[in-house]
Amino acid sequence: MMRRKGYTLLFALGGALLLVLCVLIFTNPGNNNASNFTPYTPPEDAVAMTPPPAQDFGGWVGGQQENEPPEDHTPAPEYTPTPTPVPPTPEPTRSTALRNGDEGTDVAYVQQRLRALGYLSGSADGIFGNNTERAVKEFQMANGLTADGVVGNRTMAMLDSSSAKSKSAAVGDTSRATAVPTPKNYTASTPNATYGYLAPGDRGSKVTNLQKRLIELGYMSGSASGNYDDATEQAVRDFQARNGQWVDGKAGPDTQTALYGSGALAAPRD
Repeated sequence: MMRRKGYTLLFALGGALLLVLCVLIFTNPGNNNASNFTPYTPPEDAVAMTPPPAQDFGGWVGGQQENEPPEDHTPAPEYTPTPTPVPPTPEPTRSTALRNGDEGTDVAYVQQRLRALGYLSGSADGIFGNNTERAVKEFQMANGLTADGVVGNRTMAMLDSSSAKSKSAAVGDTSRATAVPTPKNYTASTPNATYGYLAPGDRGSKVTNLQKRLIELGYMSGSASGNYDDATEQAVRDFQARNGQWVDGKAGPDTQTALYGSGALAAPRD
């Protein structure tokens, strides 16, 4: 019985000694393998690993060269973008009805043509004012058009035409005249007690009769006011140019004789 207890005590002491020994081994820094672990660092001159280039058809398939397409491969056509066509710049179009009060490049073009033909002085400012209207009427009268001062289709076509008659040519043209033009110093060819001498600024019944006759022949519009104003002066000029008179806008005896005569030419119509 004592011998069995002795063996038990001996085994207990041996186990305790073994436990102490294990604790000493694992807690000793000199023998700890984990503390001696050093991570691997590749050398500086090592070749950097780069991924292989992309393969269109894979490498070494069936013995063919790398990147070489198969024999039955049809390459895709190269894409060439179609350029977008630039729309053409539209040609400028002129208005077919220009009148007093209009403005713009179309008016400036008309003024340039009137200047070139001698009907308008000054600059082509693109403003259709009274001077431009007067010049248009003179041009229309000289070229057989209705002298309304409005640049319509026929007037514009005549302005563009190479046969457009200039002012200097119109003054010397007597093809439509019914009387021989008076001398340029404007002296009456024959004394005429019936007709006096009317000029811009005059007023009265004689001016009223003058205006009524001009309206009757189509050189004026509206009613007779009895005031020799700008519109009356322009109408007289138009009549004189049409009927072979000296064009000065003043209604002297010769102009009135032609105006009230049976052979007076009316304003042309479109």
